Amino acid sequence: MPKISILMPVYNTSRFLRQCLDSVLSQTLSDIEIICINDGSTDMSLEILREYEVRFANMHIIDKKNTGYGNSLNRGISLATGDYIGIVESDDYVDAGMFEHLYSLASQHGCDVVKSNYFENLNDTDVYINNLHGCKMRRPLSLLDNSELLYCSPSIWSGIYRRDFLIKNGILFNETSGASYQDTAFYFKCIMMAKSICLTPEAFLHYRVDNADSSVNSNNKIFCVCDEFDNLNAYLKDRDFPVSILAKLCEVKHSIYCWNLRRISSDYKDEFYQRFIKDFSSVDDSVLADFSSWKNAEALMEVIKAKHFSKQFSVDTFIKHRSNIFIADKIIDYLAHRGFCIYGAGLVAQKAMRMLKKEGLVPDKVVVTHTERHESIYGVEIVAISDAGIQKDETMLVAVSDRYKYEIADMLINEGFKDVILMDEDVIACMNM
Repeated sequence: MPKISILMPVYNTSRFLRQCLDSVLSQTLSDIEIICINDGSTDMSLEILREYEVRFANMHIIDKKNTGYGNSLNRGISLATGDYIGIVESDDYVDAGMFEHLYSLASQHGCDVVKSNYFENLNDTDVYINNLHGCKMRRPLSLLDNSELLYCSPSIWSGIYRRDFLIKNGILFNETSGASYQDTAFYFKCIMMAKSICLTPEAFLHYRVDNADSSVNSNNKIFCVCDEFDNLNAYLKDRDFPVSILAKLCEVKHSIYCWNLRRISSDYKDEFYQRFIKDFSSVDDSVLADFSSWKNAEALMEVIKAKHFSKQFSVDTFIKHRSNIFIADKIIDYLAHRGFCIYGAGLVAQKAMRMLKKEGLVPDKVVVTHTERHESIYGVEIVAISDAGIQKDETMLVAVSDRYKYEIADMLINEGFKDVILMDEDVIACMNM
């Protein structure tokens, strides 16, 4: 029995497929099987897979008509024989030591799930994404020990999952042909059901963000995130979880719906907004009872009111409700005429820099509270707030997680900075529309 079965869903990725296959076949963990699921590709992907299959005995190909990402991975899970299952998407690639490192942690701690950080790869430039920021590392934990896991990006391809754990708990992917974001429900099922999870700060997988053909780049798939949460709700229906966990999950759902509202084409915003109201008006009262402590409580209340009081808010009103932040187009306009710094070097800041870079905007510096070594993001130097080169009249763009942004903004104002702009992932999503 192999130690790990690596599942590779393939759909029209011939441009990147050889690099992906070479990286998986070069793993230092030798006892692996590779199951490639060709989802009805119309380019040269299948021919490339057949070429490799002849050369490598541990590589197997499933060739099927196009039935979608979720169905492809479920087929792979059903045929896998490894102790653990890993997933590598065919337009990405991995470092040679990835699966040996993850399997070592899994064996040492007897974990159901092991996850790592990852790199975002844009035009062959890697940026380390600290997706697991704030979580406890290198020791077994569960969601009850560390609810920060709920706020992490699913990034299902940066981990491995014990096969028996998936089968015992009936954890599968949502199968919706042509859909996107089908990793969402799978991720939450895994972390909510796992008795033992181990995290490592290292990054091994290079997640390509410049593939224009990727399904996540389509803004027409307006209800895909809703389908994922419907699938998750059905799975959780007869299972017991503390209200505190369900409340945080609902908070995450709200954040994702806000992101989707900003992502999709303006032609579909009103339609999605009505679905937004419908889905959150049906949230259980015991979960809503604690929402006053949520990061987006005021915005959520507007959604609930719109249903309960038949008060119709336009999408523009909803987006502008959070008046503490600039709307994305105004930020871009504003920054185009002045120098600015970004405060923060984590996941939010990295996403902000990537979006701003697309608009031709590059910060003078990336600022953090303190730094002990010379580092940079996208070639921009990371400096400590005490750096004498930072002028107090320079615009400071705060790009940190929601729970810290007001604290950081207050600190900067108290330090004498006169032009402080708050930013979060909702605003970044606006820049990507």
